[in-house]
Amino acid sequence: MFRTSVLCWVSAIVFMTASSLSIAEMIYRRNNSTWSEDDFVELDPEAIQVYWYEYYDRRGLFYAAGFINGFFWIIFCLPTMEMAWILSRSGTQSIGAAVAICVFALGGATIEWLSHLFWIGTTLGGYTLAFEFNLSTWLRPDVAASLGVNGDDNTGWRDLEVNHIVTVGMIWIVDAFEWLCIAGIFISTFFAVFNWRKDDQSTFGARWNGLGLFIGLLAILEFSFEIVRFEGYKFAGPIVMLYAALNRIILIPAWIISLGFQMPAAAARHFESHVPVYLGNDPDLALLEELTKADQKNPTFTIDDDDVQNTSGLQSPSAAIPPSGPTSPPAEAFAAFAMSPSD
Repeated sequence: MFRTSVLCWVSAIVFMTASSLSIAEMIYRRNNSTWSEDDFVELDPEAIQVYWYEYYDRRGLFYAAGFINGFFWIIFCLPTMEMAWILSRSGTQSIGAAVAICVFALGGATIEWLSHLFWIGTTLGGYTLAFEFNLSTWLRPDVAASLGVNGDDNTGWRDLEVNHIVTVGMIWIVDAFEWLCIAGIFISTFFAVFNWRKDDQSTFGARWNGLGLFIGLLAILEFSFEIVRFEGYKFAGPIVMLYAALNRIILIPAWIISLGFQMPAAAARHFESHVPVYLGNDPDLALLEELTKADQKNPTFTIDDDDVQNTSGLQSPSAAIPPSGPTSPPAEAFAAFAMSPSD
């Protein structure tokens, strides 16, 4: 069980690191953007070019946060599914909540890795188009002259940004679904622990369980604000960062670290009650246990014919049966015969 505790603590550290990098990337983007958002909405080519150059400069934080967060999900899946197995008492209690915990854990890990790989592919393709292809002059000179365009028409930059927004929108929704998975894990854990505490209140604490429910509700709110932020509402950005700082850096790591301290005691209690739970629910195993006890109380033994003494000290029946053939007289008879006087 020490291995499970270590996995919990490592996953908490990894999650805090990924969250810190993600928040740093958001703050850097808000404080160092030099392009005008109004011009960007109008698809102004100069604003789009500035946006892509700044996007390229902060790519390191973005990639690092995504990869580290993906590793968090892989590490976090192991103790989470083990916790679900313990809370279900080996599949005999709170089965729905335990299955939901495992499904949301595996789903969150899969979604996080797929969404980040999609992000990397999209941004790398955008960088290649922005810095290595001609996006400035697409119109033929005669067409440009007829339209009154002198010099670069910058049509390619507008096309790049339109396609990028459409692709990012799809990936953004998938990436935001991570918070629904987190909400599902924590809320399902709350109900499973609630049932667990009906029989055992010494392992998983009530305050820790209540914190998990609060984190799950905050995760649903964060998912909602991610969607609102994508819709373009400016007020959602600071709220998302506030929730991210509270939920990602403080609450979720604290919950996971506390889980690591509670798992050894919970696992020991689960293994202590593992066999009685099965014998009480399976009539075949219960009958087998009764037969085993009966055999232990009434053992059967056999006595070979070679044994000459039984437990009462009497001779065995085989010792009382006379031999079937002739027998020699004892040695004393020969000695007496030798000592008698001769005729």
